[in-house]
Amino acid sequence: MRKTGRSANRGDCSQACRLPYTLKDDQGRVVSYEKHLLSMKDNDQTANLGALIDAGVRSFKIEGRYKDMSYVKNITAHYRQMLDAIIEERGDLTRASSGRTEHFFVPSTEKTFHRGSTDYFVNARKGDIGAFDSPKFIGLPVGEVLKWRKIISMLPFPNHWQMAMA
Repeated sequence: MRKTGRSANRGDCSQACRLPYTLKDDQGRVVSYEKHLLSMKDNDQTANLGALIDAGVRSFKIEGRYKDMSYVKNITAHYRQMLDAIIEERGDLTRASSGRTEHFFVPSTEKTFHRGSTDYFVNARKGDIGAFDSPKFIGLPVGEVLKWRKIISMLPFPNHWQMAMA
């Protein structure tokens, strides 16, 4: 808030966690240059849902500020499926609502906005909780580039683009 006068606690997040910073030590030497030092991995408590329920948690909040509809649908569907499986497995739990949801897709936490995931310090102290290289979704690997050539033009064709290679 000090830098911009804006505050997420007042509904006006400045997203300082998405900005690059240079970190220097007490001697002025650069420790980290232009890294997203406040960008954390996504909070994923999937593996801990049973323990959280045992601890008395009855309501879960997803990370959703500035997220699009596909993210919210995917993540809520993911947790709904996980919670339904736990409820079905255990006789001591019942659903809080009578409504049912039907998904026409397979929820996957890695398919929408995702910076890697962590449960932070729920089970033990972890060192790798930051997404310092980029505050953005970098996607999933789809393959390995074995060879490339310069593209000199792209020609539009029905249903696809054909590349003219040099």
